Amino acid sequence: MPSSEASLVPMRPAADPAPQAAVGPAAPVQKTVVRVHELVKEYDGRRVLDGLSFQLQRGHVYSIIGPSGCGKTTLLKSLLGLTPVDSGSIHILGIDVSTVSGAESESVRRRTGVVFQSAALLSSMSVLENVALPLRLHTEFSASMIRRIAEHKLELVGMQDSRDRMPAELSGGMKKRCALARAIVLEPDLLFLDEPTSGADPVTAAVLDELVLGLTRKIGCTAVAVTHEMRTAFRLSHEILMLWRGRIHHQGAPASFIETDDKVINQFVQGRGKGPLSEPWGQNGASEEARRDFQNH
Repeated sequence: MPSSEASLVPMRPAADPAPQAAVGPAAPVQKTVVRVHELVKEYDGRRVLDGLSFQLQRGHVYSIIGPSGCGKTTLLKSLLGLTPVDSGSIHILGIDVSTVSGAESESVRRRTGVVFQSAALLSSMSVLENVALPLRLHTEFSASMIRRIAEHKLELVGMQDSRDRMPAELSGGMKKRCALARAIVLEPDLLFLDEPTSGADPVTAAVLDELVLGLTRKIGCTAVAVTHEMRTAFRLSHEILMLWRGRIHHQGAPASFIETDDKVINQFVQGRGKGPLSEPWGQNGASEEARRDFQNH
């Protein structure tokens, strides 16, 4: 397994002479950009997140991994404010998003970029129009400035020659690039990526991983990738967080996931069928119905 390439990424963004998409006065720099404390989320009486706690630091790239049903999607939705939590707190960029609404909630959204698993491009808009949309919604820039910024972001992801194409004309990898350009068009402090290399062939996945690393370095943001792909997690991450049984089982540098005797980590990283991760529906004799219920969340 290759060692992490993220250690090569400088902690300070490179200078960028291109137009910036600032949407308000600069916020004070905070070292901790995400702080989750004792987070609990239940579905039908079953705890998917069970007192989960962790912190993420500015300028780092993180991957969240874990077996199907461990709560990765629920955690991501909670971080994005798409699903309410039962208890605990989520502070993003200094704001408790689990309790606020209105102007403060909008402020966090403007400083957060998201790349959805399906890319979520608007089919009726061209590539350029998709990337420019957040600027039209959240800034008062002129049409010429919006176009200039959007074209620059497309250039950063290698899509400048496809700006007038429609989403239906794009390959899966091109859609991911377009979605990434849209996610960074407002120069976010925090970037979330949901399965960024899902469905990509190994070469395209490697190219996308390198692109994410380069962009986070250039704009100086913190990135959080939710992924099943261990190669992506190892290539991208300064740190990896593994979820199991509703909590953080381990958080550490990629090397710590190789140099360990932990049976849970070893089974997941090595992709073995037998081990503690299989027990809910294997050695513990749980029914097939219980297995389906476990996997649904």
